[in-house]
Amino acid sequence: MSIQYTYHPQYQAAKATGALIALVGWVVFLLGLAGFIVGAAFTGPLFDDSWSGVPTTAFAGAAGAIFSLQLALIGLLLAGAGQHFRATADAANHSGEILAIMKATKS
Repeated sequence: MSIQYTYHPQYQAAKATGALIALVGWVVFLLGLAGFIVGAAFTGPLFDDSWSGVPTTAFAGAAGAIFSLQLALIGLLLAGAGQHFRATADAANHSGEILAIMKATKS
């Protein structure tokens, strides 16, 4: 016995928006990771270019690395939010399909 039902998936715009948010999040994460690597490369005694004894370039590299690490974390949070957004739209679609199946079995 097979159940005949029709269901047309909805929430395509929501799923696309979630995918876009996740994509932006991954791009921000990769940029933050690259910035961290570059910033970390500019720290250390080789980059002490100041005559006053204050390592300006090394300090700027460390500050850039810390900022980029925070940017990478924000990117991960954005990617997770986009995935959550898509999962919510999928759950709504599956609930609609279950409802269509239940209506088909009643009649």
